Amino acid sequence: MQAAHFARKYRELQLPDLHHLLSATQVDENSIGLLRDGTEALVGVLAIVTAAAGNQPDVTVQ
Repeated sequence: MQAAHFARKYRELQLPDLHHLLSATQVDENSIGLLRDGTEALVGVLAIVTAAAGNQPDVTVQ
């Protein structure tokens, strides 16, 4: 939903080429921030999908 919102508001946004992260053996602070933010977003989406499917986890997801 967030991606759709930004696409409507700002039109198509060019995404940075992040393929280098797939084979990186060392990452800089900027890459760590991107990975952390992406992981937090993924966990949030998975929690929403799990709740919508009726599979309420026993632990709180933050």
